[in-house]
Amino acid sequence: MSSYKNFARTTIAEALDDSETGIDVTNIATFPTTFPFYAVIWDHATYPDPTNDTAGREIVQVTANPSGTTFTVVRGADGTSGIVHTTGEAFAHVVTAADMTYLQVATGVVSSKSADFNADDAARVYLCDATGGNVTMTLPAAATNAGRIYRVKKVDSSANTIIIDGNDSETIDGGLTATLTVQYEAVDIACDGSNWWVF
Repeated sequence: MSSYKNFARTTIAEALDDSETGIDVTNIATFPTTFPFYAVIWDHATYPDPTNDTAGREIVQVTANPSGTTFTVVRGADGTSGIVHTTGEAFAHVVTAADMTYLQVATGVVSSKSADFNADDAARVYLCDATGGNVTMTLPAAATNAGRIYRVKKVDSSANTIIIDGNDSETIDGGLTATLTVQYEAVDIACDGSNWWVF
């Protein structure tokens, strides 16, 4: 889940190409200190309101503050594209459609599964039935899912298992998979933007 703070705004301290993931800003004092959160970059000198800068606005997901006034970001977030920005453009914390989607699906949407599936935005809770054979749940890429939490439960009494598999080489508590083996066993899986963790 994203972090939030009111009236957080600054400017970028140097020009950006369309793919740089380290953004230097002039001041971070008003921004959240936990991650992730979303921000919009736009030409505020020409367009005081970013909704009017249709060709030059970009949403980024801020995932870390590795040092000083530098933010690590995922470019072109929430349906926007990575584009070139010039020094001095505005950088402001915003609530996005992705935040609202997260809240909608994080408040009780439950999905039942009995075959292999990819976890996505459609649900946050999965009830898995392995009666007909092992079921593998594949997690989405961690880089674009920092803060996401899934709850997974094995509902059947068979000897088959529920396998939770990280995306590519991403890990879950340091391993490539986590496994549920007994009826009603459940785990919460949380993403830190690089890997996943069991709670």
